[in-house]
Amino acid sequence: MGDLGLVLEGGGVKGAFEAGVLKTLDDNGIRFAGVTGTSIGAVNGALYAQGGVEDMLNMWRHITTGSILNFDDEVLLQLKNHDLTLDTIVYVGKKVLKLRTLLKQSGQKAERFLRQFVDEDKLRNSGVMYGLVTYNLSNFKPIETMSEDIEEGRLVDFIVASATYPLFPPKVIEGKRYIDGGVYDNMPIGLLASRGFDRIVTVRTNLPDKHGRRADKISHDGAEVFYILPPEPLGPAMAFSSDNARRMYGLGIEAARRALDEGLEQFILQ
Repeated sequence: MGDLGLVLEGGGVKGAFEAGVLKTLDDNGIRFAGVTGTSIGAVNGALYAQGGVEDMLNMWRHITTGSILNFDDEVLLQLKNHDLTLDTIVYVGKKVLKLRTLLKQSGQKAERFLRQFVDEDKLRNSGVMYGLVTYNLSNFKPIETMSEDIEEGRLVDFIVASATYPLFPPKVIEGKRYIDGGVYDNMPIGLLASRGFDRIVTVRTNLPDKHGRRADKISHDGAEVFYILPPEPLGPAMAFSSDNARRMYGLGIEAARRALDEGLEQFILQ
């Protein structure tokens, strides 16, 4: 029986769904020897690899709209409910008029937020194999890489790059511009399979029609892959709010329990 691998799909705030899944699997004694991810999947994967479920959950406990975007939860709620005071209209209007500045500030804010939680030394010394996907805009070339192939001191930069939403200004690393790896491969199963993992659990944040609404197992790049799927569409990737994150976390718990009942335990033990 080979090592068990984990792949985490990108999806912005839908990463909270992955957190719920992993907490439930961890509670059932399921651990992974290697993990790859894209975008928020790369972030979740890094935190999981560096310190287990608690490191990942610590980040999600601090997620609000204002921690990632240059809006706060109160303004987002007013917009959603159409409860528009004059102050809110003026505030949002100024933001829209300065969209480029807003996106730049949001990108910078998201990076500062992530750097509070990701620890390069801890990640490199964890014993868990870790990889990610980003896209080099300067060379028009995808970057699929494991942590050991990234220069010392640059690992967090590349995690940030993998999660740099295409609307945000690119992440610049040594003069090269990088954006979200989801533009190339939002679910890097092949990257992990190429490292010898023959049993891979993949947590999806999107619900493809071909898989229906239940967990599934198929072959991919020589590996057997068990998919854990959301019970329903999770909504927009950038709808960051603490309430939305909590809702998706709960759906992740539900999906993981269902997967365990639908063959995941047997898949892991085979």
